[in-house]
Amino acid sequence: MIKTRQEILSINPVFTEHLIRIQEAKYSPVGFEYHEGEKVILDEGLVTLTRERAAQLNQECLQDFETSKDHSPFDRKMSLEWKGRTILVSSKQSVELYLSDIAYALAGLSEHFKNHLFVISDHNTPWLYQQRNYAPVKNALKYLKSMVDVSFNGGFLFSNDELPVFIPHLFWLIRCNASLPTFMISWKDSCTIINLNKYGNLNLEFYDSAEQALLLDFFTKRQFRIIDDYYESIEFDDFRGRKLKI
Repeated sequence: MIKTRQEILSINPVFTEHLIRIQEAKYSPVGFEYHEGEKVILDEGLVTLTRERAAQLNQECLQDFETSKDHSPFDRKMSLEWKGRTILVSSKQSVELYLSDIAYALAGLSEHFKNHLFVISDHNTPWLYQQRNYAPVKNALKYLKSMVDVSFNGGFLFSNDELPVFIPHLFWLIRCNASLPTFMISWKDSCTIINLNKYGNLNLEFYDSAEQALLLDFFTKRQFRIIDDYYESIEFDDFRGRKLKI
């Protein structure tokens, strides 16, 4: 089910507060301002900034961030306490089974929360922003093009039947299209935010200790392993398909 960004952000206040915090940390230009005398590459080439040009660039960057960032639809800002992060990998050793294992685990969590899984990116970049001919990505883009147009930057609600198709496509987009933002996953009544990264790791961010314990037990019973840092537990394609849009 296709949803606008505001519709997705209206589902879960914990998720929305987390996303807004991430946007401030990743995309805000505050603390990364240009300065007089700094050498930068602009459209006209290498430029040494004057005070006026530095101030202009800083203002443009701030305006871009203010225009692109999301706003919470909830009246009151939540006071969240971050409980920690866990990185998980499937125990399956083939690419197909590995991604299927993730899809069915997420479907199991949908049954637990009694709600559809929802997914949205942490920036308003369109899902179809980066086009590729690499076969797994081309298939993923074809799948998305059957549902949305090139300007779509919203999110989706997925039923359990749809996840075994969607999750592999999502992974190949994340792995190979380096210009895309991070895609975040959660459920209506969850206090956990999940993302799937380019290594095939599941990154879980917790805001409730009881739910943290429940989810870790859930994944342990499904033979997922906890790892200490981000890396590939199986070889997908040696990153030969990963590209950055310039």
